[in-house]
Amino acid sequence: MFKTFVTVLIFGVLIGLSSAIYLLGLDYIQEFHQTNTIYPYFMILVFTAIILVKQNTLYFPKTVRAVVDASETEQKYWSKFSFAWNLMGSWLSHLVGASLGREGTAIVLSSSIAQLCKLNWMYFKPVIFSATLAGVFGQPLVALIVIIEMFKTNLEQKLYTLIMGWIAVLILQSLDINFLFLEIAVNLSNSFLDKLYVAGFIGASIGIIGRFYKQGYVFLSKYFLIHRYFAAAIVLILSGLLLWPETRPVHSLSLDTWDLILQGHVEVQFVLLKLVLTLGFVSLGFIGGDLVPTVIIGAAVGVLISKLFNVDYTFGLTMGILAFFTAVSRLKWTSMGLIFLVAGFAPMTWAYFSLSLARYISGPLNLYRKI
Repeated sequence: MFKTFVTVLIFGVLIGLSSAIYLLGLDYIQEFHQTNTIYPYFMILVFTAIILVKQNTLYFPKTVRAVVDASETEQKYWSKFSFAWNLMGSWLSHLVGASLGREGTAIVLSSSIAQLCKLNWMYFKPVIFSATLAGVFGQPLVALIVIIEMFKTNLEQKLYTLIMGWIAVLILQSLDINFLFLEIAVNLSNSFLDKLYVAGFIGASIGIIGRFYKQGYVFLSKYFLIHRYFAAAIVLILSGLLLWPETRPVHSLSLDTWDLILQGHVEVQFVLLKLVLTLGFVSLGFIGGDLVPTVIIGAAVGVLISKLFNVDYTFGLTMGILAFFTAVSRLKWTSMGLIFLVAGFAPMTWAYFSLSLARYISGPLNLYRKI
């Protein structure tokens, strides 16, 4: 018991430090993008390097689903360089402008450290997964919600998850890491029917988008894996597309555009481009995940729909911000918990309606685990 508790404390620090190193690297890449424009030219080189590394090393996971579905035997035989490959692969993927996320890679990095430390994988997998997600969200309570919703665990594991997540958040906060989720002041002054229409329309629209995205990912990832030359041609097309000045808002994490969305400023073409490019880059095998893009796309769709109905944009923002994530991951209660933590209790009924619609319409396919 005492040994396990000490392991939890140490690993909470390791999760915080590994996530901090990764996120600080992404911050430097975002700054680099502000003053440089030629980086998409090197996209085909990064794509080729990722393929060569995968073909010439022992297996290592790149996605959240690969981590969640890994058995103890499979995890034992991951490449010992999994942490390094994922860290460098994700940095390089973002460096050349690929539209990707960051939370997925943070989870893979933590899981790779667990392998190096030879932790009991089946016991610690749900703990590490949930704590890492809470760490990069900046919300310790999210760890407890995730482990309850996604895994079958005992009370001890749930307690350890909360402790580990809390320590990870403290480490990240002490290093001044910027979190994606900030407090949202939601304006609920519009009429009941207006809010009903908007919440329903957002949930239904994002549910349809989510179904398209998930089915598209399953098909394209398999197709690109088999047809490498065609995949390389797509990479060349995407790199050429990213050289256009008009596409700069969709490069990498799109954090500058995220700030504008939080202020209610978004254009339809941004949503379409971000959706298509994220689907393309994730399916092609670039390393980074898709959580941040799903949040940005969902929030953007929410703002656009709220403006269409002349409803305050903060209401649409709150309804959409985690609807796409819910459609992709099916983690409705995790999304509900995050909305409560950043927006308070007032919009929770409307959020439940919107998220439930998005989850139902998007279909049972789950990109985070097999069902």
